[in-house]
Amino acid sequence: MYGYGCDIQQDEFEETEKLAFSVRLDYSLYDEFIDIFEFVQEKLHVTLHKYSELSDEELARAYACSEHGFTAAKLNRNGNLEPHIYYNDWAPIGAQRYTLAHEVKHIVLHEWDPTLKEDKLADYFAKVFLAPCVFVLRMDVISTESIMEKFGLSYSASYYLVNRMTNRINKYGKEIFAFEMEFVDEINNNCVE
Repeated sequence: MYGYGCDIQQDEFEETEKLAFSVRLDYSLYDEFIDIFEFVQEKLHVTLHKYSELSDEELARAYACSEHGFTAAKLNRNGNLEPHIYYNDWAPIGAQRYTLAHEVKHIVLHEWDPTLKEDKLADYFAKVFLAPCVFVLRMDVISTESIMEKFGLSYSASYYLVNRMTNRINKYGKEIFAFEMEFVDEINNNCVE
């Protein structure tokens, strides 16, 4: 159902999805749409650096790390590691949102030098953090365009979610899994529609 081209087991995807729910619960993110820029800066206290604001030399180093973005942990005055996200602000907004959500997983788990597997799981985290299945299942029409519009995701992330949700609905219907129920209960207790 998942597939990422490397050796990741289904239970690892489920644990990553649980992490996405946990972060949403820990920071009271009950709304469908997350302002990821605000969340990263104000809730996680992470400094954002746009590629467009870097010097030519810094930009070359940034692109050498990633075309999309990356997290760098720097020592602050107190000797503690402080994460900084560098991201490509020339990319479409959906891709920028995805990049920041991807980096949230690395920050939450202190993955300062992520492995390929950790990076692929961060890709999955970004999708389910920005567009949790419980919200997608509530939609009247699940299409690439509707997910892009509702959750502010890129085309490719939205397309992936449509395929994933189609497979899930075909296999389980619109059943909410046990690990999703705590999040659903919190949504119901904290949101007025």
